[in-house]
Amino acid sequence: MLVLLALAQAAEYLGVGYPAVVGPLAAVTAVAGLVNGRLLRPGLYRWQLPQTAAVAAVVLVAEYGGLPFAGYLVAAVLFGHAAWDVVHWRADRVVHRPLAEFCAVLDFLLAAGVVVLVSV
Repeated sequence: MLVLLALAQAAEYLGVGYPAVVGPLAAVTAVAGLVNGRLLRPGLYRWQLPQTAAVAAVVLVAEYGGLPFAGYLVAAVLFGHAAWDVVHWRADRVVHRPLAEFCAVLDFLLAAGVVVLVSV
C-alpha cells in the first residue's frame, strides 16, 4: 500500500496521471508472471491477468467519468473484489484462508462506505 501511495505522489510530482505511472508497472509484473510461468498455471492463477486488465480498464473509465460515477464504480469494483476473495477463501488456494476472509470483509465494508459517502 505504501508503494502505491508513493507512486501516486510521484505521479502528482511529475504532473502525469496515476495510470501513466502504474500502467508500466502492471505491464512489467504481468510479463514477469508470464515468463516465470505463474500466470500459466491451471486454476485461479489463470484469472489474475484478465482480472488485472479489467481493473485497469475500470480505473481509466473512473479517471474520466466524473466524481460521483467514479465513486460508484470504485464501490462496484470493491464489491466484486470481495466476491473474488470469497472464491479464494472457498478454494483455499492462492492466498491463505484467513487473509482471503479478512480482505473480503474489508473490501465489502470499504465498498459500503464509498456508497454512503457518494450518496450523501
